[in-house]
Amino acid sequence: MTQAIQTLLEQLKTLKSKNDWLGIYRKFQPITELPQNDLIWNNPKILSDIGFACAKLAETGSKEIFPIKNQNDKNDFLKQQAEYRKYAVLTRKRCIRIAPENAGYRSDLAYTYYQNVSELIQPGGRRDGNLRKEIEKFLEAVDETLNLHPKRIQDLYRKGRILTKVLPNQILWSRSYEDYGDFAEKSKRANELREQGIRTLLAAKELWENLWDESLRKRHRKNYIKSLYLLSQTYYDKVKQDWDESVFALSLRDDVRSNQQAVIDRDDELSINQAIETIKKCCKTDCPPELLQGVKQMQQNLEKLASHNGIEEGVNKLYSIGKFFFAKYWILSGYGLKETAKAIEARETAERYLQAALKCKWSSQKARQDKRFIAERLARIFISKGAYEEAISIIGTNTQNLRLDGAPSYVLHTCALALLKSGRISTSKRVLDRAAKSKGNRHPWSTRFLMGCAYLEENQIEAAQREFDLAHQEASRVGKKNVDSLLVGKALVVYKSGDVSGALKFLEEAQRLNPNRVSTGERIRKWQQSEA
Repeated sequence: MTQAIQTLLEQLKTLKSKNDWLGIYRKFQPITELPQNDLIWNNPKILSDIGFACAKLAETGSKEIFPIKNQNDKNDFLKQQAEYRKYAVLTRKRCIRIAPENAGYRSDLAYTYYQNVSELIQPGGRRDGNLRKEIEKFLEAVDETLNLHPKRIQDLYRKGRILTKVLPNQILWSRSYEDYGDFAEKSKRANELREQGIRTLLAAKELWENLWDESLRKRHRKNYIKSLYLLSQTYYDKVKQDWDESVFALSLRDDVRSNQQAVIDRDDELSINQAIETIKKCCKTDCPPELLQGVKQMQQNLEKLASHNGIEEGVNKLYSIGKFFFAKYWILSGYGLKETAKAIEARETAERYLQAALKCKWSSQKARQDKRFIAERLARIFISKGAYEEAISIIGTNTQNLRLDGAPSYVLHTCALALLKSGRISTSKRVLDRAAKSKGNRHPWSTRFLMGCAYLEENQIEAAQREFDLAHQEASRVGKKNVDSLLVGKALVVYKSGDVSGALKFLEEAQRLNPNRVSTGERIRKWQQSEA
């Protein structure tokens, strides 16, 4: 090693110890001229440090963008950040060129693209990149890394996250993936990717659990915990249905006989049980050893473990457990139609954890984040129990004062449903009007469906028919074909118009689409008897 190289490495070491990334960047400017400097351009260690500094400087979250009010200043800032990203890629690709068998250098490049993806999907973050291309470049780079070194836990976690959460959502909802076909084809592809992602995360999980070196276990503990948390969410995502407003909006429970058995989907039951067991393991791992030891004496008090702010937020862990147990209730009750002792027990557990999530404090980094998503899930529980006033109250609204500014559409839908079931139909429709005007409404067909139910409750048959038709159009627009609840709604419209045979045709089509919904068959039987 030459004296010049040794001196540079010592200087870099000093700057890194101070986290002086800008100092490193300025030391080697202009970066574009590095290829003319053989001393540096052929030394992967120096280039790796330069690339790391550029990557740190390039980090751009909403907290960096939000304070900049002037648009020209914002554009200049984003242009500078883009330049840092370009140099991070330049130097990291050169490291790979010099040392192609070094998996670490390939991992660094993959992380550059991974960071780009994370920033481009962050709420309030930058939007100056092509998300689809960044995902593709990340997957190519991380696969090259894992081909060289299959046991890199952090790379397995990152790949698992993209495959289970990011890419499936992009395929389903982004216009960039319109070439993937209709909604059914997109759903199939999204499910395939989730399964691939599950296998990737399981590989990371098993690698950590088989580590014998305590220092390695400590080094990779964060990615292990994050893998467990993500796995639990992905198992939950496999559940085909965890909520359906039509059960209550159309009073489908009224059609189920007292001796009717709940129809349980065993695949859904398996998925939700896997989600619950995995989040339990996540909570037990994501807490200090002394807390775990103390909890052992309390018969593994999961609520105590879950509330700890560790790698994952205590609020999110408590919420996840509550969400999973409510999904278990939904499955065991035959998707909300028939309450059983086991289903009710699961719902009680869900309510306890969601209440705990509301009381639990965020970490200082998340202190300003609201908990409306938790309140909405609790409102679903209250609706399932017939406690409509509690549902309305927990969301934070009443008939006199609608405190729903900025609420997501799913919150508005749940609020409108509770208002509808409590008899406050006009207020329910006002909330649905707000949802219909929301640009971020991902489920406009639900808005129209609930509006149709509200008109149906008022016996405004033509208005109900119009809304159900609009709901069907919205569902078709996004490729949703299995919407038997819309057909049940249309059947009610026709039935109230006096056309029983026409209503039965809608019900028979709904039963064909969803033969497991026992209420439809029972309603067919009742209406056939009334026709006889």
